[in-house]
Amino acid sequence: MRVEPHKWGESVLLAVSGGIDSVVMAELFWRCNGFVPVKMAVAHCNFHLRGEESDADAAFVKAWAESHRLECHMADFDTSGYASQKGISIEMAARELRYSWFDALCRENGYDGVCVAHNANDNVETLFLNLLRGTGLKGLCAMSEVSGNPYGDTRVFRPILNYSREEIERYAGKHGIAYRTDSTNLESEYKRNRLRNDVFPLLRRINPSFISTISRDIANFRQAEAVVESCTSSLVPDKDGRVEISAVKADPHWKYSLFTMLSGYGFQPPVIADIVRLLDSGDRILSGHRFESERYVLVTATDYLRIEPAGSRRSEPSVSLLDWDGSLSPKTARGTTLVDADRLPGVPVIRKWRQGDWLNPLGMKGKKKVSDLLTDLKYDVLRKENVYVLDGDGSHVLAVIGERVDASVSVSSSTVKVYRISME
Repeated sequence: MRVEPHKWGESVLLAVSGGIDSVVMAELFWRCNGFVPVKMAVAHCNFHLRGEESDADAAFVKAWAESHRLECHMADFDTSGYASQKGISIEMAARELRYSWFDALCRENGYDGVCVAHNANDNVETLFLNLLRGTGLKGLCAMSEVSGNPYGDTRVFRPILNYSREEIERYAGKHGIAYRTDSTNLESEYKRNRLRNDVFPLLRRINPSFISTISRDIANFRQAEAVVESCTSSLVPDKDGRVEISAVKADPHWKYSLFTMLSGYGFQPPVIADIVRLLDSGDRILSGHRFESERYVLVTATDYLRIEPAGSRRSEPSVSLLDWDGSLSPKTARGTTLVDADRLPGVPVIRKWRQGDWLNPLGMKGKKKVSDLLTDLKYDVLRKENVYVLDGDGSHVLAVIGERVDASVSVSSSTVKVYRISME
């Protein structure tokens, strides 16, 4: 076994847990460093999930780094508390914490990326996990040697991805490399451990070389994905997060293209399947459907999809009182409303719109329901969630902020003062 340190950059961060994989990876970097050495540093996360065993792992890694004269970054995480706070699993919490920290270390110290010790067995496990939860071609490709940090802008390297766990164990034994053993690896509480401890032994009885066989399949899947990508369109939302349905349907392989795009926003295969069924229903498509991933929200309109970060529309109007000398135009920038201050019954009361709200829009005859107005303006579900009105008497509102003003409070030649109400 060997690695080429310069292949991964001039300055790299080595993620070392203390287990056999990461210690062997670190030893390979140390032993294979050439005459012009690559700058290396070690990073260790203590997730405090195994009591004294976790602390012993941290002490081991620190001692290893000191013996090899390498800088060692150490981090302590309250993983259980973080998982509870975020409402996610312990596995996901540990993943978020470590990769966010790796990203920060790389940016702050100028490392070209973080090297993690995923091996060929890990890659096959990832393929099976992807299959079990539903996946496209990208999921069949499992992990690659280089990828972006899922929680940042830096890179993740996997220098020993093509070596099997058996090869790593033989190397450690041959060179007398000490390492720590995680006792939880023998348990089957987590899905990956169930595959490793319960399923893979059965597959090994069917094909003793199944790891290398499936590793070759992964390489073939990766080539197939490249071919498919070259034959399909790339869907990208515009600056407002919109994707026109006509643009989606223009691709004869639109279902695959849509799956690829939405997977990048974290939407799970069952959710994507629901979106595809909706788009495939022809004239029965209805606007107003909402779908969520961990970080994004997608809504359907009559002729487009909109994708936005969850919670991105939590803005509120601001109100200011201004003198009005008649030289300014009552027509204002989009998102801003002007009303005659003296024609209001009191100070402005701003609230979210409700079903049943109506107004007498300036320049129109008769009442207009706010819901109908928003439909006419082609507001989708996400935009409707952040519509504010100027409260009037009951369901009679005096303005839909940023869109229409009730005739009773509009600015006129006799106006002295105005309230300017603006959306941030």
